[in-house]
Amino acid sequence: MTQTTDTERPKLKRSLGTLDLLLYGIVFMSPIAGFAVYGFVQDSSGDMAVLSYLIGCIGMVLTGLSYAAMSRAAPGAGSVYNYAQKAFGPFLGFAAGWSILLDYILLPSLMLLIAGLSMNAAIPAVPVAGWVMFFLVIATVTNLCGIKFTTRADMMVAGALMIAVTIFVIAAVIYLLSPSTPVSLSLSPLLPEGGVQMNLVVAGASVAILSFLGFDAISTLSEELKEGHSNAVGRATILCLVVMASIFIVESWLLSDLSKGLEDLSPDAAAFEIINARMPFVGLIVTLAVGLGTGFGSTIPPQAAVSRVLFAMARDRQLPGILSRVHSRFRSPYVAILFMAVIMAVLSLGFGAHLDTLLSLVNYGALMAFMFVNASVIMHYGIRGGSRQLVRHWILPGIGFLVVAYVFTGLSSQSLIMGTAWIVAGIAFYLVQRFMLGRTPVVGLDAAE
Repeated sequence: MTQTTDTERPKLKRSLGTLDLLLYGIVFMSPIAGFAVYGFVQDSSGDMAVLSYLIGCIGMVLTGLSYAAMSRAAPGAGSVYNYAQKAFGPFLGFAAGWSILLDYILLPSLMLLIAGLSMNAAIPAVPVAGWVMFFLVIATVTNLCGIKFTTRADMMVAGALMIAVTIFVIAAVIYLLSPSTPVSLSLSPLLPEGGVQMNLVVAGASVAILSFLGFDAISTLSEELKEGHSNAVGRATILCLVVMASIFIVESWLLSDLSKGLEDLSPDAAAFEIINARMPFVGLIVTLAVGLGTGFGSTIPPQAAVSRVLFAMARDRQLPGILSRVHSRFRSPYVAILFMAVIMAVLSLGFGAHLDTLLSLVNYGALMAFMFVNASVIMHYGIRGGSRQLVRHWILPGIGFLVVAYVFTGLSSQSLIMGTAWIVAGIAFYLVQRFMLGRTPVVGLDAAE
């Protein structure tokens, strides 16, 4: 394994602060994500979506603490790839990076597809493919213009999405508290009348995790922080998780109460069907918010995140070097961004009839990566560093690993088989590069602890 000097390695522009990261995470996770996947979560959990979100929240907050810890130890671009490489070395670092690529490559494609379907429902005159290409072009141009331009776009999208969610919450609460309506606000979403079935709750949590994806992408921007903001990743990650978890739980709670008495809801459109049945005057607002918010807010940040992971792995000679090229003016990894645009177009247009498959595979990659991050804290700080901070560096990441692993067992057999095939393919790719092509990983200078 060789090492390079800091001046020889391609660099990204340092221009971000804590607020930039927080808004990036909020837009990536998207306040309206709960609407898009509510039906899948409710169906998988046996009508216990709120409990599934609570389980997911616990696992994600603990994992978020591990991201915060590792962002201080390995602040370069690459997120979980960088963390696992720091803790375990190049091979497991590649395995972790390959795992999160399954999430990051499929997620923006999935978001494009959901946006296209939502906008087609609101404006049928434009086909799904037309909406997909419209959002893809805007996302790609925005990301090519540099991360600061991207975060400014994130700020506008975040504001619009929060307004839409606020309108839904206020309208839903008023409707549920009205004595003339057939449903009311209750505790049944949290305390089901038939009791709690943990196997179903965990199965629902394995789907609900999709709503939380994005907080981890905050760490992909570590290399673009302003000087003196070394703790920004940790602060923004935890704050983003707390804010978004609260929003998702409130959304699922209100939707569960609103859905009582409604039958034959389709998983991929359950939230819209519920809102249109109970509050048709809010339906168009939510539909457009999900379509436009997903098309802009949930496509731009994922494309930015995966391009940084591709950039970092290519810079370390784990992927083809052309992906590490940086634009001379905007200091953005433009080749990786354009490469992802092509992948997103192919997957979004090719998986139109397989939305559930994309959902499962995205969650496989994310959960696998989250286990790597929790394990990295124990290895780096606990085992190798001999840390005596038992709670911070042993107990919390250990519990986080176990909770995520427990949720991982709730994935469908199809997603487990396909996800494992992806990991096996990645290992084979690594071995061919390392031992047949002789490409030795290049590890950059370690950051200060």
